[in-house]
Amino acid sequence: MNSNAKIDLDSLRVIEAVAEQGSFSGAGIVLHRVTSTISYTVAKLEKSFGVKFFERQKNGVVLTEAGRELLRHSQNLLQVASDAQRAIERVANG
Repeated sequence: MNSNAKIDLDSLRVIEAVAEQGSFSGAGIVLHRVTSTISYTVAKLEKSFGVKFFERQKNGVVLTEAGRELLRHSQNLLQVASDAQRAIERVANG
């Protein structure tokens, strides 16, 4: 694993969408992105950590143990980010 590996919120949204949809193409549909962009984002994150987050199967993908752990934390982080955005918008709007 690269100790300098970074995770951004967009990558977490991609991981969450792939996990929920069970495929890169399904994630692309819900995120309004082409499948190759989804695949690239996942591959880049997997490479930076040196671990696979999804097991590729003929009918789609399933989370690996590392993927399940990342998804668990991703969901929490995405919720915190959403809460922060709403709080900032409330302050900005008076």
